[in-house]
Amino acid sequence: MIKKGIWQRWIVLGTLLLALSGCGREGEPGDSGFSGNGETYGSGEMLDREGETGTGETSDREGTSGDVGNTDREESYGNEDTQDGRESSEEESSDIANREPEATLEIACIVKDLGLVPSGRKLLRDAAAKLTYDPDGQYAYAYTEPEAGEEDAFFTRTLADLTAGKGPDILYISPDRLQSLQEKGVLAELTQYLPKETRDSLLPAALSMGTVEGGLYGIPTDFTFVWSLITARETVSEDTWTVEQLLDRMEACQDSENVLLYLENGAPSEVLLGNVILMDLENTPFIDWEKKECYFDGELFQRALRLCKDCGRNNVFAGDDSFDLIRQGDCLGTVFVSFSIQDFSRRAQKLGGNIYHCVGLPTQGSSGSFAQTNGILVVNSQCTQEQALTAFLEYLYSREGQSPLRDLYVMSVLRFPAEDVTRYYDGSKTIENYSYVGILEEKEDGSTYAEEYAEFLDNCVSRPMKYTDVWNMIMEEAEKYLEGNQSLEEVCRIIQSRVQLYLQE
Repeated sequence: MIKKGIWQRWIVLGTLLLALSGCGREGEPGDSGFSGNGETYGSGEMLDREGETGTGETSDREGTSGDVGNTDREESYGNEDTQDGRESSEEESSDIANREPEATLEIACIVKDLGLVPSGRKLLRDAAAKLTYDPDGQYAYAYTEPEAGEEDAFFTRTLADLTAGKGPDILYISPDRLQSLQEKGVLAELTQYLPKETRDSLLPAALSMGTVEGGLYGIPTDFTFVWSLITARETVSEDTWTVEQLLDRMEACQDSENVLLYLENGAPSEVLLGNVILMDLENTPFIDWEKKECYFDGELFQRALRLCKDCGRNNVFAGDDSFDLIRQGDCLGTVFVSFSIQDFSRRAQKLGGNIYHCVGLPTQGSSGSFAQTNGILVVNSQCTQEQALTAFLEYLYSREGQSPLRDLYVMSVLRFPAEDVTRYYDGSKTIENYSYVGILEEKEDGSTYAEEYAEFLDNCVSRPMKYTDVWNMIMEEAEKYLEGNQSLEEVCRIIQSRVQLYLQE
């Protein structure tokens, strides 16, 4: 239903995509050995966690990315297959347990959808355990999350402590909480804790996602996926396209079986409006945020609503034929969701390596390709342990700190290392020690799409989240026209009135 919030819509679609891609998860990787009771890691119970012992490999080949990152851990913890290794590990665990850390930082998770894609939770848990157990480490890190059924009370208590100048040093929050917490003055600006080298290694979308009023107040732990639109270069040659350009092309091919595809399916009217035309509500021709004016009663929005109703397609699955339709000019393109280079490469290859073009969704901004996350890391402004905090952030946003993502099929926030393409013994190619990669698709000349994918990620921006209440308001009223219950003029008049009132408040 359109009346549901944008969050639920994207989560359902993202989960559906993962299932259709054959990448379903069994259980929740990395959960064993952790009760979530806020203990400081120092009792020696971390060696058997999934994701750090080579489980969940993406390939049976030797040296695949599923084994990457274990070497350092084996050196640190000793060889468990020998008596000497066991004794060494026990001695180290005893020494660490008895060691008095210079500081202990508290980490709290206040993201509600913990069970859907628990990637951020796993990264934080693993980083806290790894750094606390490091024989050369100086600091300890205590990770806490609510017990099942106690989430609301935990969130309320944690946020109250934060507002009172207390609370955890590090928090993992939902993206929609960032601005309100920053406005309360309870978050630290992170540039002072994050060396330039580490900042430069992050994707631009990761930095922009946590930027408020010109300051860096948060960083996503990972990207669940990226939204974009792929088409043939002959159809759209520009780097981005505007709503007006999209409407012109929709009018030109509105008699086609599929004007625009959505995940290789015909796009219903409400999807065309809400998740394509209104996707970038921060850079839309229908609202001037500076002047606090909107134009939903004008010709452009009426035209958009009319075309969405006329061009919407339900229950039409095009599958691989969609790429033929796009090449032939009978379809504008397909909106797709990517969480790996395989998604990107498969579509580019099927459409044609020389003609594919990721133009993105319509926008008046710099890019129409949008990265999405479930959670953002922020820091309590009262945190005084600068060195301990810097050590944690440097590790979390390193190749090793991001490596648990390889088992979860989500994306690292680090720049894609296109230069690190390596060969297996059979000649196939991969990239090791970077999130989830697996086998790379190859072009006819033997090259891969690694450089194109890196450029694509560099050009992504953070998914618009700031005005979801306005989006819901528009969609609630637009449904009445799209379903034939109210006239176009009346619906546009009501939307104009409601949004203008919102802007003036």
